[in-house]
Amino acid sequence: MNIYSAHNHENIFSHMIEEVLENFGASHELSEFFVHLITDTINIFLLLFFIMFFVSFLQTYINYDRLKEKLVKLNNVWVYLLAVGFGVISPFCSCTIVPVLIGLVNLGIPTSVAICFFTSASLLNIAAIVTIYASTGFNFTLTYIISSLIIIFFVSLLMSKFNIKDSAKTYSVNNCCNHAHFNKKHHRIHDALHNTMHVFRGAWIFIIIGVAISSATLIFVPLDKITELINNNFSVLLVAIIGLPIHSDVFTILPILLMINEVSNGVALAFILATMSISLPSIILLSRAFKIKFILIYTAILFVLSVAIGYIGIVI
Repeated sequence: MNIYSAHNHENIFSHMIEEVLENFGASHELSEFFVHLITDTINIFLLLFFIMFFVSFLQTYINYDRLKEKLVKLNNVWVYLLAVGFGVISPFCSCTIVPVLIGLVNLGIPTSVAICFFTSASLLNIAAIVTIYASTGFNFTLTYIISSLIIIFFVSLLMSKFNIKDSAKTYSVNNCCNHAHFNKKHHRIHDALHNTMHVFRGAWIFIIIGVAISSATLIFVPLDKITELINNNFSVLLVAIIGLPIHSDVFTILPILLMINEVSNGVALAFILATMSISLPSIILLSRAFKIKFILIYTAILFVLSVAIGYIGIVI
């Protein structure tokens, strides 16, 4: 059997697609592939629209300027807790997170606090958490949250050794997404739709590619072969290397994540941590705020922590 139970599509719509394709002469495997491709793509698109609209709508009630002012005024552990909270409710896409980060740096907050915010926004933003929970369930989501908090703690601690004057630049960039604070509901709805469509336009083709890859793998590759590939000693390291440079979000990697998670939670954890924490476009944007040595060390720490947590997840 090549298809995992969690990916079975036993409903009228799926049977209709399969019947139509087989009537046109398609093989059973090919019709199963298209059933997975169509139904999983629709499911993820719906998930994207509902979650992103809801999150974007809530974000219109948040005054980010006030939050930035609070970050500057607080000291010690409270500023880190607020930075994590600020990251959780932050704008979803990296092109907006990075300008906010640059604004924090220019306000003069400590490097470690800025990194704490950026890492939290990358790993623990509301859209990511809700999507992971809706797709993988409570246990994996809880493991992911705990793992993310561990990464945030250690990366903030290690990056605190850097002096902000030695590692940061002065740079400003305009937001590509509008997360303003509105007073009227129809303005909030319009802004939420705008941000949702912005994410959709950047993600839809990659979602389809991801679903196509996972569907083809599930249908045409034997289960024991997939298990053998994912459960080898180097799989955690490999998925982290693959995931780290990808410019992605939780929606585009969801099909691959679900497929890997069927076989190994540890490998799936390493993949999503590496993919969500940093990407090549994020590194390029960060280079406008920080010096290259600082960014390389930050990226290396994220990579090592993601791999380590993945291997721990396999052992546990």
